[in-house]
Amino acid sequence: MTSQAPGFGALADRHATLIGLQKVSFPDRPTLEAALEAVRRGMADSPSHAPPNLALLAGSTPPIDAGILRGTTASEHERPPHHGLIYVRCHGDEPDGVWMPPGATAQTGRVRYQRHGGYENPERDSNEAKLAVVVDIDFESPDTSRLATWADLVLDALRTDPARPDALISAQFYVSDDATHVVNLALWSSERDYDTALDSGPPGVAQTDTPQWRGVMSFDGICRNTVSRYTDIATWASERDPAGQLAASVSSRRTRLAG
Repeated sequence: MTSQAPGFGALADRHATLIGLQKVSFPDRPTLEAALEAVRRGMADSPSHAPPNLALLAGSTPPIDAGILRGTTASEHERPPHHGLIYVRCHGDEPDGVWMPPGATAQTGRVRYQRHGGYENPERDSNEAKLAVVVDIDFESPDTSRLATWADLVLDALRTDPARPDALISAQFYVSDDATHVVNLALWSSERDYDTALDSGPPGVAQTDTPQWRGVMSFDGICRNTVSRYTDIATWASERDPAGQLAASVSSRRTRLAG
């Protein structure tokens, strides 16, 4: 079954209650481009070689370890400039399969997450998104309730911020199965709009000094905050998802991907 896939908008699916994420890197731009083509062509030809409901996100700028929540300056480390993220929407306890893009090197193992909650901008359509920003928040010790509390604080701060950026289309929060970190998968209208938001307020998406954002910034127990940008996406859904809630067949949206 084939139809037009929704690009980055597929990642705003609130029904994706269980997902798997794996960070990968590529030696150069051509290898990264070939991996996106593998999703578009090879997976359609050999679907048994990949898990269903999968997306490959690709970025061209290195992830950063950011001290945004602590009010410190973000700094770049030695990280691969051509990096990717494998996103899999899982089905309960079913194995989500193992798939590695051709030419890619795994930077992490596959980690499973439970959706905790999300924010959706009522004035925007998720299919307008041209940038995915993944913020990985590591905590000092496993504690599911503490991670949930932090995610709720961020969601409350977003919803009550009188000057939240219109360019933020959605933000989905997931808690890892091992209760050590939270992932915020945020969709933005463009990379330029995201940079404008970063320059406007201390926690990146906050435009005003509110009690809610102060609570987020002063939250104890966070040891690392890693931010990754993804400017390209290729998605694929299996016949087990005929409605194409993640995507239908294949889409490879080309946006700005600097070499």
